[in-house]
Amino acid sequence: TCVVTFSGPMNIIPVGSDFYTVWMVKNTSGGDWSMTSVDYKFRSGTEMHQKSVYDFTQTINNGESGQIIVDMVAPSTPGNYSTTWAIVSGSTTLCILNATVTVK
Repeated sequence: TCVVTFSGPMNIIPVGSDFYTVWMVKNTSGGDWSMTSVDYKFRSGTEMHQKSVYDFTQTINNGESGQIIVDMVAPSTPGNYSTTWAIVSGSTTLCILNATVTVK
């Protein structure tokens, strides 16, 4: 029910540093994602996040795009790390968001 048109960061993250993971997502669900009923939350992978659930800050209407931002901290060991998040409405998953970062 979505198309991820961008996922970042695209650069190498220094060990232990703060960074943001950003997804640009187009809503193709056929309905609006209301800021009062839709959240995005951590599902699996490396736990680099500051918070595991975020409220939507805007309504993303069907056919429109919005930006999802998660505040993270890089692990203390160099390597490649992956995290999976989901846009959810109650117990319904609307969209899966994947990101992989390189930490040096």
